[in-house]
Formats: sequence, structure tokens, C-alpha cells
Amino acid sequence: SAAAYQQKRLRQVGKFLSPASRPRPPVRSRANLPAVSRSLDLIALEEIQEAILLVVQDGLGVLPEEIPQAVGQLFGFTRLGEFQASFIIKQIESLLTDGRLVQSGKWVTVRPNS
Repeated sequence: SAAAYQQKRLRQVGKFLSPASRPRPPVRSRANLPAVSRSLDLIALEEIQEAILLVVQDGLGVLPEEIPQAVGQLFGFTRLGEFQASFIIKQIESLLTDGRLVQSGKWVTVRPNS
């Protein structure tokens, strides 16, 4: 609500609101939602990036081309289109640029203490 936002209990990132006290967003499956609600466009960028970090961390290092499908599965998508996969790849690149992910040879890993 507007009052919660004004009282700094919510923060806005892009078009999404989240509790200000939550440092990392939960990654939620959309498998049980109607098909019209299962779109990557309806998922906050923070949650997409958190899903990428979870996939890479759980795999103890992953080949970059394997990450989009694994992220899609976390969100409950049976398959990703080319646009969705390329969007996730851009987020991987962003996480590599800001140092939250590290690429060593062919493998992507989570930076220690992330």
C-alpha cells in the first residue's frame, strides 16, 4: 500500500514492491498458476537473479548454457522460449559483471561469501 511504501516498510525495484526488511527474495514456483500468469515478465528481476544464484550454488558450478533451463524449472516452467532464455543469459552476464558470479574456464560459480 502507499502508506507502507511511505513508511519505508516496502521498497520499489522497477515495477515490483518487496518488504524492505528482506535482503534476498524468495524464489517461488509458478507451476500452479494459470498459464497467463506464468510469464518471466511477471517476475521481479531480483527474484530471477536469486534463482540464478541458487542454481549455480546448488550445482557447485554450472555451464552457462545450462542455467536458463534450470532457472525455468525453479519457476515451474516446463520450457523456456528463446527470448526468455536470452533474458536469463543477460541476467547471468549482469551477475558476472557485478561480481556475484565468477567464471572460471567454462564454469560459472558463486563468488565466495555471496
